[in-house]
Amino acid sequence: MIVAINKIDKSQADPDAVKLDLGRHGIEIEDFGGDVQAVCVSGKTGQGIPDLEEAITTLSEMLDHRADPVANVEGWVLEGTTKKSGKVATVLVRTGTLRRGDLLVAGNTWTRVPSLRNEAGVMVKEVGPGMPVEVDGWREQPIAGDEVIQAVDEQHAQTVSDLRKEKLEREQMAKDMEAINESRRQDAERREAEEAATAAAKQGIEPVEEAPEAETGPEILTFIVKGDVSGSVEAVIDSISALGNGEVGARILRHGVGSPSEFDVEHAADAKGHIVNFNTSVPNNIMALAEKKGVKILDSNIIYHVSSSPGHHPLLHSR
Repeated sequence: MIVAINKIDKSQADPDAVKLDLGRHGIEIEDFGGDVQAVCVSGKTGQGIPDLEEAITTLSEMLDHRADPVANVEGWVLEGTTKKSGKVATVLVRTGTLRRGDLLVAGNTWTRVPSLRNEAGVMVKEVGPGMPVEVDGWREQPIAGDEVIQAVDEQHAQTVSDLRKEKLEREQMAKDMEAINESRRQDAERREAEEAATAAAKQGIEPVEEAPEAETGPEILTFIVKGDVSGSVEAVIDSISALGNGEVGARILRHGVGSPSEFDVEHAADAKGHIVNFNTSVPNNIMALAEKKGVKILDSNIIYHVSSSPGHHPLLHSR
């Protein structure tokens, strides 16, 4: 692994703070006695880019990385986003040679590659190992981190993606039901307590002095996060997960790339949660459904607005 610390040209840049934060996440930098290289760069000015290239080349030679250009295509999704042309993913080819017309499976979706574009947006016919390329035509939106493999034919690609989708839906549904059942349990306990207090008041019975109840902890608010690209979604999730105080906290029910859907609204309503939508447009029918279901869609297109003022964040006052 090599860490590139970007935006080093900014006056407020503090690479040492970033390195310390990486250490808290288990990534030990060479400067602090670890074995992971950290290179400070600027995508705007080009500062540090030669050092980063040298570090990558040296580490690759030490690890003796080699790829077979004639094998079946394998790779990773670096980023996924939705554009006017449709669902797009930036794929880093690990082995094989990717060409137009190839069938690719990534996560729970697939595509017959209609076009390939390099980092400059120029159409190319093929891409070899170690090169990133933008691939469109996906049936569903791939997300960063999905492994990409080449399929034999469309039936094979469809079968693999369907099996993966069913497994993912089962796992996600189990998590959703757990959150929904927990919300319902808390509501039932609250109603029982209110009914008992009302019955006691009608009978003129004074409540018995008992030892104070144990603290139940902060109230947990449930959110569904949707965004324009998977990187933004991950940043929003990290920001929301860090929010909270002694009275209220946050929990992520589900997340994904793209605009909020009817499914998202229905699940948010069942869990008595809300939707955080980052930098995507919300269809009018979804807005109407959310209003009908009592689900707030919290729109933002600036990441700092999502992550500011944890103690008094507007998300925590959406009860």
